[in-house]
Amino acid sequence: MHSLSRDYFVNGILIPLLEKRVMMRMIYFDNAATTEADKDVRLAMTEVMVNHFGNASSLHAMGISSKKLLDNAKEQIVQLLNCNSGDVLFTSGATESNNAAIFNVSMRATVGKRRILVSPIEHPSVLETVSMYEKRGLFEVEMLAVRSDGLLDMEDFKAKVNKNILAVFVMAVNNETGVIQPICEISDICKENDIYFHCDFVQGLGKIEFSEALFDSASFSAHKVYGPKGIGALYIKNVSQFYPLIVGGGQQRGLRSGTEAIELVVGFGLACKQLKTNQERYYEHATDLKRALERGISEMPFINLNAEYNTIPHINNIYIEGVRSDVLALLFQQQGIAISQGSACSSNNEKNVSYVLSAMGFSEQRIRSSFRVSFGKGNTSSDVEYMCKLFRDIHNKYGIKGR
Repeated sequence: MHSLSRDYFVNGILIPLLEKRVMMRMIYFDNAATTEADKDVRLAMTEVMVNHFGNASSLHAMGISSKKLLDNAKEQIVQLLNCNSGDVLFTSGATESNNAAIFNVSMRATVGKRRILVSPIEHPSVLETVSMYEKRGLFEVEMLAVRSDGLLDMEDFKAKVNKNILAVFVMAVNNETGVIQPICEISDICKENDIYFHCDFVQGLGKIEFSEALFDSASFSAHKVYGPKGIGALYIKNVSQFYPLIVGGGQQRGLRSGTEAIELVVGFGLACKQLKTNQERYYEHATDLKRALERGISEMPFINLNAEYNTIPHINNIYIEGVRSDVLALLFQQQGIAISQGSACSSNNEKNVSYVLSAMGFSEQRIRSSFRVSFGKGNTSSDVEYMCKLFRDIHNKYGIKGR
């Protein structure tokens, strides 16, 4: 008799181990964590690595070729953003972009103006960085209030704004709930009070309109839009006042040193070009999938959405009564479906409880039975229908009654 791994006992529930797994197509519903790099992106990156591996700072022919590829990729990105190429820096990803923006804010802090306002539902690369700077005495951090629907409480925000506030950090679209924040209104208030406004725009890229006029800085990531991992961008409104976080080498006009990874840059650029061409079609596809999800769960009283309004259709945070999300994730994995219990970047915290849902006021019990389903261009309505069928089957078999 084969012994089962203890990892398959979750909250006292036995999840049977499949000894011989039937090969099946994995239905991937974790696109908010990362998307699959587009086939054309992969091919273009391979071509660069094989035939255009020169250093973009070198003056010989291969270096000049790489520099042309870098400039072309940047142009593809700024065309999607509709901003000037000189206002965009390549980084290693949105985490670095957020860190660079926060570092820049810290360099502007004075004795009388070092208080910052931060939403408690930001990405950890914002929350942990501002916390670190606060411990070093560089910032005074004040958390903003979030409503039960996932939107920032604008009355609370307005009450906390004054001329002594140095900066505001609010993301455009939340990565766990898909809620779209009122960034236009926030931007107007920041401008009126001479406040620096940084926006984590990672989940908004290609889904909602980006307007450079709204922000002092904004962060982006390639692997959320069918590009490669390890490459991101930072938009900066006033480059002349930018303090580089990474120095040594002088690349990118000395604003972000380090030899550019041309294959990653090309992949990011092509992903943005394809996104600009297909943006409307991708959004309509995600909307169709969201409608299929809503139809599927409409007759299941034990399932609710944790955020129903002011959301992008791509990200859905779902509560299934009486079933732990970690149990559900394992059961779905066995049935060929990949979902997320929450943000992939915060899944290693001690309690493994979503701080986003906590900020919205949900109980720990509800949070532990909540999970995220995020759609991509490769998903189909039949995928969603299959998932909804499993919701009912799993609840009937594993749901803890009387909760």
